[in-house]
Amino acid sequence: MLTAPVMLAACQQLPVSGANHGAERLTPGETQRGELTTRSAYNVNDGSRFQRYTIPLEAGQLVRFSLEGALSGTLSLQSPEGDFLAAGRPGEQGMSLSQRAEVDGQYVLSVSGQDHTSYGPYRVSSRLLTVGEGGPLKVGDEVAGWLDGAVDTYTLEVSEVGLYQVTMRSEDMDAYLTLRGVSEPLHQEDDDSAGGLDARLTGYLSPGLYEIDAGWTQQQSRGLYSLAVTMQPLPEGRVLQQSGELSPGETVEGWVSGGPLEYTLVIDRTSQVQIDMTSAAVDAHRPLGPDIRHGGQGQ
Repeated sequence: MLTAPVMLAACQQLPVSGANHGAERLTPGETQRGELTTRSAYNVNDGSRFQRYTIPLEAGQLVRFSLEGALSGTLSLQSPEGDFLAAGRPGEQGMSLSQRAEVDGQYVLSVSGQDHTSYGPYRVSSRLLTVGEGGPLKVGDEVAGWLDGAVDTYTLEVSEVGLYQVTMRSEDMDAYLTLRGVSEPLHQEDDDSAGGLDARLTGYLSPGLYEIDAGWTQQQSRGLYSLAVTMQPLPEGRVLQQSGELSPGETVEGWVSGGPLEYTLVIDRTSQVQIDMTSAAVDAHRPLGPDIRHGGQGQ
């Protein structure tokens, strides 16, 4: 007689995993305002408050949730069967969570406080995304993609020689970029040059066809990313010489992009020559090639 009411009260405090009891409806593309207070449901493990939302999704749809406001909170998502799918990640725009739906059904999104002291108002929003999974890119394009354990490969056709920049950003994983020349001998890789976990490659490219691999490093191989290709202007008055003849006393500037640059030094008499290569961006190395000719006659 005395035991049953005590056990019942304890059970009423426990959040039921996957249950929709007390959940509000959140439609894709909608933003809702809420507030976690002392009257909100709470987790008996740490005392944090939470509010659940049900959101209908179809298999294959990619949805992105974001959380903003005064609340120091986090996001988590459960499948229609109640299985845990993903947790939110903090970023420049606040807390966010991206997920591709595997099956049709009612998914459950939870807005939770970081701990038992987290209360306050918030805005939670959802939007469906259209993403690419590789294919042709043009200079000036910025596309969104979704990685799920496999690298996305894009093709880029360059029609004008110049300085180009490829940037991959992600709040879900550690971005990793590879740039390969199809018609030109080029291979570049980068992990974190865009800051944080974002990747960036900069290269002086000749006209031709190139391949860009959008991938990841570390363990997380699933998530949303953006990929942008831009042409960068050279500083005023700068002219790059990527090959050709050099004369004693001459200074040239070039841009190394994943492979060596080759020049021909032309001298008309026996001389002691000093060749200096300096760079603030790469570890300079200047080996002399084996093709040394004398007298200007190829002898």
